[in-house]
Formats: sequence, structure tokens, C-alpha cells
Amino acid sequence: MGQENDPGSVRFELTSEDDIFFHYVSDINEEGFKNLQAEQQLSIEFTDFLRIIKQMMDNVQNRVYRIELILDNINETADLQFQQDSEFRVDTLLTLQFAESSVETIKNSISYRINACQQLNMLVEERLKDICNIIEQKNPTLMKEIKKGMQQANATHNFDGHKIDIS
Repeated sequence: MGQENDPGSVRFELTSEDDIFFHYVSDINEEGFKNLQAEQQLSIEFTDFLRIIKQMMDNVQNRVYRIELILDNINETADLQFQQDSEFRVDTLLTLQFAESSVETIKNSISYRINACQQLNMLVEERLKDICNIIEQKNPTLMKEIKKGMQQANATHNFDGHKIDIS
């Protein structure tokens, strides 16, 4: 990757919150962009490509544009289409082609996501302990009631094998 205003290549990754094995990638360098530019009659230059994609993603979030993902499971490819929906028709503004990532890349992505969740969980647990310490100092009776309620909850619910401890 180069600088944002002068990238050597641009990498896009598609992932899913619901399917940790869903991982597609599209690497576009200047030569690949020239092919994309010719195929789709784009009037932008490669140096503006990343900025335009960011604007298009913002427009998707603001519901000006929409995106459609077309998966080809047989060829392990996907097309991401940016579309503008007018009253009478849908215009495809840009199509980016993706390939399914390698098994190793998918494994690395899963490991990264698991580690990120574990770190977030540790931060939440630390914050919960801090809050419990504050409650213990300010209102020990309330803390006793909270602990009693948690013991009852742990006794009646399995919590998927996780024990919740706020002592």
C-alpha cells in the first residue's frame, strides 16, 4: 500500500459479522484500475479512486446509494455493485470484483476477531470490577444484594458454561 493520496495498490476486504468464514478480497493496483476504468468507463484517476470509494460508502450509509453483493460459489468470486436507485430504474455505478480469500487468510482473520473479542471482554470485566468496587465503597448493602442476585442467577442459569464473578 502507498500513501492514501498516492496508493500503490488498494485492498478491499469483505467480511461478515454473522459468518466468520466469509472473507473475500480485492487487490487493485494501477494496471488493474486501468482495466476497471476501461471496462466500466470510469472518468476518475487511480489517485482519486480510494477517495471516491470512501464517498460511495458514505452515500451507502446515508441511503443515497445501495450495494448489492453477488456471490458465485462455484468460482469462489463475488461482485460488489454500487447502485443508485432512481424512481424508475437502478443504475450500477461501479462493480468491484472479489475472490474468496485463502484458507490461511481466513484463519488469520478468525484469530484476529477472537483476540479482539477477548480483549474487549477483559476490558469490560475490568470496568465491571471497578464499578463494583465503587458501589462497595458507596453502598455496601446494595453490593451485598447485587452479589446475592448474581449467585441466584448463576445457580439458575448456565450462561453457556461461563461463570460470572463480581467479587
